Amino acid sequence: MREFQVLGITLTDHSVKEAMKKVETYIRNGQVSTLCYITASGLLEAEDHPETKEFLENMSLTIAADPEVLKVAGITSKSRIREIRENEFMRQFLGRIHRETVPVCLLSDTKESLKKLENGILSFQSKLNITGRFSLEEASSEDSLINDINVLAPAIIISDLSYPAREEFYSEHHMKLHAEIWLILKHDMALDHGSLSLLEKLKQFFSQKALKRSVDQYNKEESAALEEEKKKEQEHTETLLKFDTQEFDTEAIEKGLAESETENSEEN
Repeated sequence: MREFQVLGITLTDHSVKEAMKKVETYIRNGQVSTLCYITASGLLEAEDHPETKEFLENMSLTIAADPEVLKVAGITSKSRIREIRENEFMRQFLGRIHRETVPVCLLSDTKESLKKLENGILSFQSKLNITGRFSLEEASSEDSLINDINVLAPAIIISDLSYPAREEFYSEHHMKLHAEIWLILKHDMALDHGSLSLLEKLKQFFSQKALKRSVDQYNKEESAALEEEKKKEQEHTETLLKFDTQEFDTEAIEKGLAESETENSEEN
């Protein structure tokens, strides 16, 4: 496990083996744990939206969705890059819940995006035990939606809500969910890098380049601010040292103190 920062956001990176060990713990801890995929475009959004930054930092586990997320933080392990490109975590996670016929609910913004989410998930594991399919668009209210999900008592919830619905739904309702794991995908996130269309590849490419530029600029500004702070601390230290080494007319000071004491005595 490695902790790293991108654009001032503190995240953690785990190998697939480490992440799956955590999954085993989450399934048994009796409360909903949140697992969230992190994309280049998602980090750029977090730079502009404090609520997204807070949301990401509150996740139980974060999973890089594309290699650039780790590369900009200086993590270039070939094995991790391969795991991300092949989305090995998704394969093992869905394989795990398939083997144990764990009940799964899907949640998305609209009926159309819900179908897309389901197709993407089933492309990894075609025989999942999907017991519920929900969209914010079709729900009469979020409270009734939560009740409908909880009635099914799914062990796993998989969602791909868009901003700001994702952040708002998490903030308001994640503690109400009767599930062990909530796997949160970025809206329109590519699940299989090998099946990306040309347009999707271009969008991903430009998002990655934009993230690198933003990180370079952020790091440059942080470095300049740190240098300025060091300069101020040095100037302060030099001022204190200068004050401590100044020569004082001790005889004049002692005479002044004596006169002051005499005046105080006469007044009393």
